[in-house]
Amino acid sequence: MLDPGELGVAFAEELIRTVRPGGAVSVDSGWYRHDALLSRAGDKVILRRSYLHDDVVLSVFDEYGEFVGIAEREPVFRFDDVSGAQEQHRQARLHAKQMRAMEREAERIDAVDVMAERIAFAKPPAQAESDGVVSINPEFRKASGAAARLADHGGATPADPQDAQALAIAELARISRRKSAVGE
Repeated sequence: MLDPGELGVAFAEELIRTVRPGGAVSVDSGWYRHDALLSRAGDKVILRRSYLHDDVVLSVFDEYGEFVGIAEREPVFRFDDVSGAQEQHRQARLHAKQMRAMEREAERIDAVDVMAERIAFAKPPAQAESDGVVSINPEFRKASGAAARLADHGGATPADPQDAQALAIAELARISRRKSAVGE
């Protein structure tokens, strides 16, 4: 035999709402709440409003379809009503308790470990392959050879590397002048 309550939930109108601070959701200008929603502010929930019952209760499910509880219409207290202050205090204590429980259950995240994991899964950078050939300017090769020949034939042998560089530059200038005179 089918339970009318189960049928009422199965064929209920489905509403999606965002949980407000205080564990409340708004439906048709009325506020409904459940203690399990206190720590879910900002989360989306699925509310099922039965056609068989009045709007006093709503079945609440999380975004994965898991049953959370029955939300009831939020009572309205007068400004100077002590029971309203007591209810607010009870909710604040319960919210703090839920947050501590969530904090204990939360996984500790070490940023350095997370970055190391990401790097381990990342592909190594692509290596640039080149078929190019690096060569020196033939004129520089000539200048270097000329400086070496000069030193081998007993010419001016520079003791200082800067002098060798000066001789090489002078030889380059001489070769360049000769080329421009010949018209190359």
